[in-house]
Amino acid sequence: SLPVFHVSGLSIIFRAIVGGARVFIPDDIQILYSDNFPEEVTHISVVSTILWRIINSNSFILKEKMKKLKAILVGGGPVPGGLVKTAYEYGWRLYTTYGMSEMASQITTTLENDTLEHLLTSGKPLIPGSVKLNDKGEIYVRGPTRFEGYLEDGKLKTPFDEEGWFGTGDLGKWTEDGYLCILGRKDNMFICAGENIYPEEIETCILESGYVRRVIVIPQEDDEYGKVPIAYLDFEENKTEAGLLNYLKTKLPPIKIPKKFYPFPDALKTPDLKISRTVFTKYRNNHI
Repeated sequence: SLPVFHVSGLSIIFRAIVGGARVFIPDDIQILYSDNFPEEVTHISVVSTILWRIINSNSFILKEKMKKLKAILVGGGPVPGGLVKTAYEYGWRLYTTYGMSEMASQITTTLENDTLEHLLTSGKPLIPGSVKLNDKGEIYVRGPTRFEGYLEDGKLKTPFDEEGWFGTGDLGKWTEDGYLCILGRKDNMFICAGENIYPEEIETCILESGYVRRVIVIPQEDDEYGKVPIAYLDFEENKTEAGLLNYLKTKLPPIKIPKKFYPFPDALKTPDLKISRTVFTKYRNNHI
């Protein structure tokens, strides 16, 4: 279900060739959320948006078909813990993962029959010694699947240190048993009243509430706090801002609760499953 113009989608085709498997390419993506989900499919690779749609399809037949799959790989960005818990309770064989185009594409993945606690992480490195954290918590990667560099103006730019490590710009931490937890993007973090704020953490919490279809959190300049989080939201039908605010008060410290909620702009509602924080920041700056 991943677009083939992304490395993660294209790699599915190559894996199938190497493994001698078949790939099902639907004419209509809606088949993934319906009773007509193909019986022959044994593995699927999805982002959290697709997983959410499957869970919320209200199709008993589809959910039973999910239970028969050998693997449901979910990644491509933060995966709300509520979705992971629901899939786990359904008895689905879920694998959470962390990857990026520059590593073509999986870097860490959970193990077969992992615990719920482990599934709430991004798993262990697929290749030992291919992942490390620096003293600031930034994730560095290397190994045989690492890209050669960026092609810029006809020249190859190689952003690696002398040992071949590539700084991802993502922040993370290790569990005691060697599983990687992703905290957010280094360049997304901002400071509010002396506290490090990771927009991804707030977005995940908001999505877990079930109140919204999509959300983006960005910083806004503030005289008192320096910067404060604000959120653009696309609410589910019959869900209210007051209800969401009450939910967030039970899940987040006050400093992390968005100070303002704004409607998700119609002009920025695109079919793309990833939302550009840069685009929203520019939008906000033009509409202050």
